[in-house]
Amino acid sequence: MIVEATRALIQALKQKVTPNVSITTHTDMLELASLPALVLFTPDLQRVRLNDDSCETVVRNLATGSATIYPPAPTYDATFDLEVVSDSTIKVLDLGEKFNTWAERNPYLTVGDYSFPMMVLEPMGKAGSGSFPERDNIRRLRGRIVVQGIEVPPDEGDSGKLVRELELGWRNENSGAFDNVKVEFKTKG
Repeated sequence: MIVEATRALIQALKQKVTPNVSITTHTDMLELASLPALVLFTPDLQRVRLNDDSCETVVRNLATGSATIYPPAPTYDATFDLEVVSDSTIKVLDLGEKFNTWAERNPYLTVGDYSFPMMVLEPMGKAGSGSFPERDNIRRLRGRIVVQGIEVPPDEGDSGKLVRELELGWRNENSGAFDNVKVEFKTKG
């Protein structure tokens, strides 16, 4: 789900802020084809604990008499560092303001049927100059956002058979004999 959330964020930024959006793992801006550009850096993930973090999910298949128990799904906050890069201070400031306005108006990131809270940790700041080889006079702004509560469903669970009948035995204190009780579970329908 983290990959899907990252893709949805990139698409939203391309539609509402600028079509020139890319994601990278490092600060090598020589990969940019054109300026101005909005660059996302791969997210820092922090596992967060929610109130129902310890609840397992049980999926029963009554037709086959089996059940699968899935461990609790871990939940993460994904923090993205962003940079607006251009060769013009005015273009950098304009694109930074467009991003800040978009982020204020969109407190949720929608990914399919899910909506995740999104918060600006650091709005795009003041303009500065960068020093990139072979590209003088580059201006950039930096910011930071977090997409919260991204649940990553577990891939596998523990499978087993459902109990269809159960026989209990105990020692009767009055007679000293063993008594048995048979319990049968029936499916509805």
